[in-house]
Amino acid sequence: AIRLEAGDWDIIATVYWIGSGTTDVNHTILELHTSAGASATFIEGRYGSEQLTSPYVPSANTFKNLNTPVARFSLSAQTTIYAAFQPVFTVSTLIAYCALSARRAR
Repeated sequence: AIRLEAGDWDIIATVYWIGSGTTDVNHTILELHTSAGASATFIEGRYGSEQLTSPYVPSANTFKNLNTPVARFSLSAQTTIYAAFQPVFTVSTLIAYCALSARRAR
């Protein structure tokens, strides 16, 4: 999450994820929200998704990444922007790390 002052902001999120050697990943979604724990809303320009060839089983120690497009947020007050990563996978585990970047639009 990133807390921003009022104004126009260009925001992008990147998630880096890795499964164990047996994790079967089908689909991944990364979305920007203004509320924590929000379910997928698929607002155009605020999410990135990847449909993987099933079964996609990454080898251990192989990171993949997923980005949102640069999304413009016009905030009327101080607001926290959240990135939500929603992987669809079976078997084993998956670990994800996310980075958010914001630039004030002029």
